[in-house]
Amino acid sequence: MPPKSANYHLMEAASRRVARGLVRDFLEIQQLQSSAKGADDFAWRAWNKAENALQDELMSARHNYGWYGSVTKQIDGSDPTRRWIVSAVSGKLNFRRGIPHWATSIALEHKQEIVCALVHDSFRDERFGAEKGIGSWRNGSRTRVSMRQRLGELVVMTNLRLQEGTGIRDDATLHRIASRVAGLRMSGDPSLDLAYVASGSIDGYWASASEEADIAGGRLLIAESGGLIEPLYCPKGVPSTTGMIATNGHVFADLVALVRGDR
Repeated sequence: MPPKSANYHLMEAASRRVARGLVRDFLEIQQLQSSAKGADDFAWRAWNKAENALQDELMSARHNYGWYGSVTKQIDGSDPTRRWIVSAVSGKLNFRRGIPHWATSIALEHKQEIVCALVHDSFRDERFGAEKGIGSWRNGSRTRVSMRQRLGELVVMTNLRLQEGTGIRDDATLHRIASRVAGLRMSGDPSLDLAYVASGSIDGYWASASEEADIAGGRLLIAESGGLIEPLYCPKGVPSTTGMIATNGHVFADLVALVRGDR
């Protein structure tokens, strides 16, 4: 595998440093579950602290880049072609409820295209990375999407959220997909869902709505592992700005048609 760029090493180092604090805060939240208010307030402070720490480190090293964060304020950089897209905690509800399935997603955008990405599962210390034109990897080993070719063989992840005004009804779509694939799963973390699709552990991903900061890195992971990922089009042909669908090239058209209700 070709050597990774300085930007990727910067992202990985920043994520590793923030991960230690996030794990400590998460373990504390697990002890606060008897007090919903206490856990919610503590989680919100943890997210803000972690994302501000990432912002300080990344922006200090690349002070001319812009910034788009999940819980922090957007910053316009002096270089309008580059910006960081960051979610310190993707899978916030899992984190807040003490469920150890969440990750940090960091992506670098250049001219409105993701060129470098990292999804770091801090609790398991597992890293999924990608760079445009170089490939994608999981803890240093090259990843590829699965090669399953029939809908009935697929295990599909989803993020169930109703997107108002799109005509997409998750309840009807859920039943339709579940009846045609081998398994339908919901993990609560879209960044890890996409990372698992990129590494071949899961065959597909569908969501009617996702936060851009949570999925930006995953989009490059999919592309660099040989998969396809596109906006989820609504039944009337109107593109969803936040919905996504991803899988391998063999079944992409079939999965799109199934999610949209065309078959």
